[in-house]
Amino acid sequence: VSQICAVAGVSRPTFYRLFDTPADIIRWNCDCSVKEMCQKLQQQDLSVRELPFQFIVYDIFSHPEALELAYKANRIDLADAVFAENISPLLGEVRRKYQISETDLNMSTTLVSAIITASFRAWIDSGKSEPIDVLYERVIRIIEHLH
Repeated sequence: VSQICAVAGVSRPTFYRLFDTPADIIRWNCDCSVKEMCQKLQQQDLSVRELPFQFIVYDIFSHPEALELAYKANRIDLADAVFAENISPLLGEVRRKYQISETDLNMSTTLVSAIITASFRAWIDSGKSEPIDVLYERVIRIIEHLH
């Protein structure tokens, strides 16, 4: 906490007024990032079935700071939880539009989150060497081969 306060230029009392633990910072950072992504996603035309997934992948990989922080802290669980919480309102629209059962939608959300997380880890571990377009196309190919 002392290191965080020094880098942020705030006192320990200020830190503890805002956060209980360093993990709360990761959760807050992920929450801000995912909320911003969801706001942008709400403005998109969901008439193309794969658009939400493509948009999410591009947005996360274009602004990787929050997920990278969670990954480096070994708290990807926080990022996954924040993603699931924030994406839920948007999923209702997708569910109605494509007539997907709630169970299938919940499973899809879990799988999408896992795919994004695993892809992100591989991308970070490779030194972010691939452009987002190449990574996205690889992920889509892998998903298609699972059929």
